[in-house]
Amino acid sequence: MKKLLTILLVTVMAVMSLPTTSSALVKEFKLGYITNPIGPLHEGALKFGELLKQKTNGQYTVKVFPSGQLGNERELTEAVILGTIDMTLSGPTPVSWYTPEYSMVNCPFIYKDLQHYMRVWDGEVGKFINDKLLEKMGLVVLDNWYRGPRYLTAKKEIKTLDDLKGLKIRVPEAEITLETWKILGTNPTPVAWNELYLALQQGVVEAQENPFEMIQSASLYDVQKYIMNTQHVASHYFLLISDKQLKNLPTDVQKAIKEAAIEAGEYQDKLMLQGETDRLAELKSKGMIFVELDMKPWFDLVLSKIPETFSKKYNMDIYNKVINTK
Repeated sequence: MKKLLTILLVTVMAVMSLPTTSSALVKEFKLGYITNPIGPLHEGALKFGELLKQKTNGQYTVKVFPSGQLGNERELTEAVILGTIDMTLSGPTPVSWYTPEYSMVNCPFIYKDLQHYMRVWDGEVGKFINDKLLEKMGLVVLDNWYRGPRYLTAKKEIKTLDDLKGLKIRVPEAEITLETWKILGTNPTPVAWNELYLALQQGVVEAQENPFEMIQSASLYDVQKYIMNTQHVASHYFLLISDKQLKNLPTDVQKAIKEAAIEAGEYQDKLMLQGETDRLAELKSKGMIFVELDMKPWFDLVLSKIPETFSKKYNMDIYNKVINTK
């Protein structure tokens, strides 16, 4: 018995004396998003995991779950809040879900162009919104990843406001977007992203609006014929993690996550912005027709109706800050 005890002690001491390796895996983060595993967002997500692994000597890694494998956009965001998944890449709709009074930042037609949009979200307004999401929902915006302007697609050509009347258009689950398309005379219907293809195929809706990347990655060219050059709003993705989750990590790991998020975001932004021409060419090669049109009447109508439509419900100070951002 004493001999056995001696052997066990010697073995334990020998194991304890072995050099530890800094590359032993500590945690694999789950990162979920609704887009398919192609295109700049997916490449950016993979780059984020690669950078985090490098910065933590292999101790922390990221496993990506594209194509809505873990849920739709709202389910993914709420799973991050609850802690059942670690991170998500979401469009800006969480602002409308969790801080609805500031929904004007998601209103179509209030941004002059993509550069104006970037200045807003990289500046005072973006910081304010990020702070509100943290304060109200415990969500930390690690970085904003841009995804370019949104375009209207439909089964028929649309060039004028009259062409919009009664159009059954899919919109995200955000009241501000739904109300804006009502102003334009359409019949907007919220449809989850992972249900959109079937909804278009079956005629539940006949139009939708998204950036080129989303149109391409979801093969919407199979169920939509025309792309209208509306560019009615720029858009971005939030890379979200819960504040509780982040604070439970070592300080150096928190720093690595934030750095990796920003560096991966810069990589994704570059891919996104440089690839717009190629994505349009690809969509045309699939049979889609690109339609130029005069957007001034659309913008003028929406901007003229905003005060009476939204001022009683939403914070208009944030709207004025967006409009006046130089």
